[in-house]
Amino acid sequence: MEESTLLSVTLKTFKKFYWLIILTMIIGGIAGRAIASKGPAPSYQANVSIFLKQKQPENMEKQFDDYPRFMNTAILLAKTPVVLDNAIKEAKLKVTANEIQNQITVTNENGSEILNIQVDHEDQTVAPKLANAIAHSLQVVLPKYLDVDTVQIVDPAEEDEVSEILLTRTNEMMVMGVIIGMIIGTILAFILNYMKKK
Repeated sequence: MEESTLLSVTLKTFKKFYWLIILTMIIGGIAGRAIASKGPAPSYQANVSIFLKQKQPENMEKQFDDYPRFMNTAILLAKTPVVLDNAIKEAKLKVTANEIQNQITVTNENGSEILNIQVDHEDQTVAPKLANAIAHSLQVVLPKYLDVDTVQIVDPAEEDEVSEILLTRTNEMMVMGVIIGMIIGTILAFILNYMKKK
C-alpha cells in the first residue's frame, strides 16, 4: 500500500512539474555544450614510414644480436636535436627541438625493418610537413651514427591523409548535462511539491 502511494505521489509530482524537469534538462544540455566548446582545440596526426636496413656484418649471429639495439638507437636518434633541428629548418618552423619532442612518436613495426614516425600538431598543414622533414633528416643523420645500408621513405605523410584527433567529446558532454539537469529538475520538483503541501 505504501509503495503504491509513493508511486502515485511520484507520478503526480512529475506531471505537475514536468516543465521544470524539461527546463533543467535543456539548461544542462546547453551547459554541457558550452563546457565542451571551451575545451582544447583538435590535434592533427600525420605518419611517415621509413625502410631501414642495417649493413650486413660478416658474422650473421652478431647481426641477430645487434638488430634490436640498432633499431632502438634509430628510434632514439629520431627524437634528438641532431635530427629535429634539421627538420625544423626544413619545415620552416619557429620552435625548438625540446618544444616538439612530445609531439613525436617513433615506433618499429613488430621487429620489422620499418620505422614509423607519428607527429601530432595543432596545425593540419604542419603535421605532415614536420613528419616528412624528420624522415629526410634521418636519411642524412643515421648513416653518421649507425652502419646503415638503406634509409628510404616508403610512405610519406600526405596532407589529405592527416587524421583529426578530437580532444573534446561534445556529444558526451551534452548527454551528461541533460542527465544532470534531469536529476536536478526532479529534486527541485519534489522540494517544490513538499513546500506547497506545507
